[in-house]
Amino acid sequence: MPQEEVTGIKTPGIVTDPKVILDTLKVKDIVHSHGTHCAFLASGTSIEGINGLTGNSLGGMAPDAELILCTDQQTLDKNGNAIVNIDNGMSDYLAYMKHYAEKNNKELVISVSMNSHEGWHNGTSPTAQLIGEYAKNHAFMLSAGNEGNDSMYIHRTVKVGDSINVAAAGDKIEQIYYLKSVKPIEARIGIIDLRLNMELSSFSVKLNTGEKADNTISISTASDEWKKIRKYFEGNIYFTSSQGTAMESNTSDKTFPYTLINLHCIGSFARFEGMIVYGMTLHIKPLEEPAEVFGWTDYNAELIKDDIYEKGTSDCCMGDWGTSGVPVSIGAWAANNIIKTIDGKTETNDFGKVVGDIATFSSYGTDLAGHKHPDICAPGVSGYAAINSFNYSVYPVVAQKDFNNQFEGQKSARTYAWGSGDGTSMATPVSAGIVALWLQAARDKGKKLTSADIKDICAKTCDNDEFTNAKPERFGFGKINAYKGLLYVMDLYDPTGINGISTNQPADISFRVA
Repeated sequence: MPQEEVTGIKTPGIVTDPKVILDTLKVKDIVHSHGTHCAFLASGTSIEGINGLTGNSLGGMAPDAELILCTDQQTLDKNGNAIVNIDNGMSDYLAYMKHYAEKNNKELVISVSMNSHEGWHNGTSPTAQLIGEYAKNHAFMLSAGNEGNDSMYIHRTVKVGDSINVAAAGDKIEQIYYLKSVKPIEARIGIIDLRLNMELSSFSVKLNTGEKADNTISISTASDEWKKIRKYFEGNIYFTSSQGTAMESNTSDKTFPYTLINLHCIGSFARFEGMIVYGMTLHIKPLEEPAEVFGWTDYNAELIKDDIYEKGTSDCCMGDWGTSGVPVSIGAWAANNIIKTIDGKTETNDFGKVVGDIATFSSYGTDLAGHKHPDICAPGVSGYAAINSFNYSVYPVVAQKDFNNQFEGQKSARTYAWGSGDGTSMATPVSAGIVALWLQAARDKGKKLTSADIKDICAKTCDNDEFTNAKPERFGFGKINAYKGLLYVMDLYDPTGINGISTNQPADISFRVA
């Protein structure tokens, strides 16, 4: 895609030509569908004949909203298929969106269905600070994460000669450990057989000599030690170590030196009867001084306890990006738990075993700066939305339809699909679409809404019931309610009722502010 200068803001790639955007054959991606699904939930258009479980048309929360879609940079291979290049262009994207909204006199809500566990989870990482500053002046909706059911957080102080020993299992695994020490450390990684609880093979290395130098080791090398580990794992495993200086919090000017150890497995483990039977072990031993260790696993990996292995918790399982405490942190609950596919098969989604309750994966907890997550929850289980027409295997297909004459040169009908997806990634655009409606109503009232304003509205208008009351730490203010929030923005909301206006959304009624 061509690069474009926008008042000094260099975007990684911007496309505004409807012919190019509509012609999916020119920008096809045969791998992913995450962005398509999220975009539809926020602002998808209803299509005749495409209905949900209730028989009503499928559509997004704010179907008339204008979308700016941002993603990792992509290049195309010789066959025209997308190759994703991981690139954190978030500062460029945010700058462009701000410029576009101001230039066109439009209200702006940011929806980010991503997060990361790389960072101290105290608001000091570059991305957390960037998002925090931006969210002070804009409505910013950020997914809390999908590790609410995982024991993926460790905090221990390890004595000299002792070690912290963890084992993590999952399809992809990233273990990130921050040590408040820069003294020499011995680290060992290995493969564990989950059936036998036995470490099958390992490789040891001394990290950090007290000098400020990075240690990077790739298991894709040809040594015999690495080969013993790699025979259980298809893909690449990276084991890295670096040293640096970190801030104590986003409100402090005090710093401390630290060592970062990152074990990153991209690929898949060997399986037995379809089950993951192997995991990665990591052993960290301080050699000269005690080390305070903070660690997270990502990609839905779970720390395993048995005998020598440390058991993690979910006490701090929210992603790092929202830990400034400024953006609106979004969790997910199960408004629906049925997946009814196009072939007529129906199944219950285990992520939402009880309709009305929290999604099992929804991240929560108190970050290391003291902020509680999530702020609110939105539907995020079995969400029906559009999916990538080049890869139907990403989500279970619930509906499909053929379209003709969508783009120049289209010679035959093309089939598009809608599928069922789960995650705080889905709850985030749902909430962002709702907030877009609030922004429109606020504009008509001469108001502007920031992230702080959205939190205030939600604190006063979110729904609470037996589920939220039983698990307040999982729901935050509660379940976002589009109608009550809209009444609040219009200065018509009173929890006891005002001028005969119901605080419950009337059935089959929709309206906009005139």
